[in-house]
Amino acid sequence: MANYNDEYNQFNQDNMQYSEFGSNDSMNYSYPGQGSSGAYSGSIYDSVDRAELATNTIAKSFMIMVVALVVTAVSAYITLINESMFKAMLDNVLMLFILEFAVVIGASYSIKKNKAIVAGILFAAYCIITGMTLSVLFFVYEIGSIQQVFVLAAVVFAVMAVYGFTTKRDLTSFGAIAIMALIGMLVVTFFNALIFHSTGVGMMMNYIGVLLFVGLTAYDVQKLKKHSLQATAGNANSLAVYFAMELYLDLLNLFLRLLAIMGKSKN
Repeated sequence: MANYNDEYNQFNQDNMQYSEFGSNDSMNYSYPGQGSSGAYSGSIYDSVDRAELATNTIAKSFMIMVVALVVTAVSAYITLINESMFKAMLDNVLMLFILEFAVVIGASYSIKKNKAIVAGILFAAYCIITGMTLSVLFFVYEIGSIQQVFVLAAVVFAVMAVYGFTTKRDLTSFGAIAIMALIGMLVVTFFNALIFHSTGVGMMMNYIGVLLFVGLTAYDVQKLKKHSLQATAGNANSLAVYFAMELYLDLLNLFLRLLAIMGKSKN
């Protein structure tokens, strides 16, 4: 059991890659079909009804996110019940983290090039790898505790998603501040893991992380709503994949932070 806990501690310290897509790409991102000036290049004579297209894009984003969560859960379960696969994951966990980072970069590049199918395949690969690394959670926390915390994270995510979709308040300025705070949190987490090894600092970062991802959920949903209204038939699928990844990472990070705070350890 000690070995699994050691591996999880390392995983918990290195889980910064789950925020990479949401932080870096949210700051400077040209959506498919969007020029450097921010204006969309779709024709005003586009026969597709924009309101219906926007609704479909939003629905598709959430649908892809849900499918991604299922893929992650299935991957974690398969890794968990396969002893040789689980051991291979533990022996190569650093390589898997690097591979995750590379896949995220590839998916981001594919979205910018408006290659939705390629981006979707890379996103699926990311979910599979993530599920493999998350399988260690079942050796650290009681399964009932994991389920309860995930339900809590899902409820909080849903509430903030509804808020982000319905509020008339512009969350753009908050999103920019939250992203900068997220980067600061990642830097502190990195140095704490590398040098200080402070449990107190680690727990404080978890609390800050919960607040940040709660806010980022509302911000990302509002951003999805805004950009879906400017979607075209040519870039709608790429937009859906992009925002599905952002929402997936928001919920995943929220879950991991809450689990670190509230999860009931098997010890």
